Amino acid sequence: MQIECVLEAAALVGESPLWSVAEEKLWWCDIDGCVVHRFDPRSGRDEAWPMPAEPGCVALAAEGGLLVALRSGLHHFSPDTGSLMLLVAPDYPQATTRFNDGRCDAGGRFWVGTLYEPRSSPEAALYTYDGERLVRRAAQITVANGLAFSPDGRTAYLADSPARRIDCFDVDATSVLSQ
Repeated sequence: MQIECVLEAAALVGESPLWSVAEEKLWWCDIDGCVVHRFDPRSGRDEAWPMPAEPGCVALAAEGGLLVALRSGLHHFSPDTGSLMLLVAPDYPQATTRFNDGRCDAGGRFWVGTLYEPRSSPEAALYTYDGERLVRRAAQITVANGLAFSPDGRTAYLADSPARRIDCFDVDATSVLSQ
């Protein structure tokens, strides 16, 4: 297998790749650089939008644009206008905690985990956002990372990087999580 570099981004922390089938473009975040990117593999063009805080992850919004998980909360971002609108503020202390990895489940709910900045104790959590509410689903996490779902959508997997642990959770039709 041959690996080819398609973008010399020089990102500080490049994460959260998200393919948009409709746009045929790749969204991604430079977390520490505080930038959201959209890469067009056909043209090789990468567009960048500076954010006011670290973008932990993004998701495609049903009404267009993106959901962006910033330290300050979940925001709707319109790439056409560059506008950023706060949808919901987090319940965590922003001085030590920020959103990190996340992804949508088959039902369209945005699951997003946090990162406890000192990375020394399990004070982060996992949340879901259903378009209205941000609900804490699990706690005792240090760094929520690598969120994924089983093919049938009934199981969520979450890595806690410093703990060197992968947790799995049952997911029901209404996104109620049980461990």
